[in-house]
Amino acid sequence: MKKFLHILLAVAVLLVCTSATLKKDKKSAKETKVKEAPLVQAEVYGFGFAASFTDSVAFYTDIQLLDSASLVNKSYLNMRYDYSYQLKYYLQDNLQKSDHVCMIFFNTKLKKLQKEYDKLLNKYRKAGTGLRQIPITDFKFSKPE
Repeated sequence: MKKFLHILLAVAVLLVCTSATLKKDKKSAKETKVKEAPLVQAEVYGFGFAASFTDSVAFYTDIQLLDSASLVNKSYLNMRYDYSYQLKYYLQDNLQKSDHVCMIFFNTKLKKLQKEYDKLLNKYRKAGTGLRQIPITDFKFSKPE
């Protein structure tokens, strides 16, 4: 009987402590306001890359200066997904390639991006993947809306 009372007491203490903690967390969540990260206009360079598991050809764009690009926390390209979708829609509409995963690589320093560009292309060349460049005359990233 004593064991049962000790277990019951322990459960009651646990419930009281948990309840108090939950109330405290709800209160602090209401008081805490989320601050939006500031957008910083910057000169950002980028290139697109598209690859597929079902196709032996990968596509890539020239390195471009991204028009009116802005960075969040000075390091993350704002509306990054829109740039990727621009490339995806280009491949779907013009090359009938709907199964490619599109990515954008970017940097504020052209030399660093060029190094990443060369490294990525060399990796795919060594793997035997066919690479097809999309010239800037055919595709250019535009400002996301």
